[in-house]
Amino acid sequence: MGDCACVVKGVKNVDELLAGKVVALTTGAQKLGIEIGMIGKKALEKLV
Repeated sequence: MGDCACVVKGVKNVDELLAGKVVALTTGAQKLGIEIGMIGKKALEKLV
């Protein structure tokens, strides 16, 4: 599947990361169903 990663910009702590929106992602993350604009918490749930 390859590497799976997402980028959430402008955050200073974990709470902001979980509430922030994904602005970039790898193809592997896309294959897991993660999309640009998805909330960080939802993206993290798909990564683990």
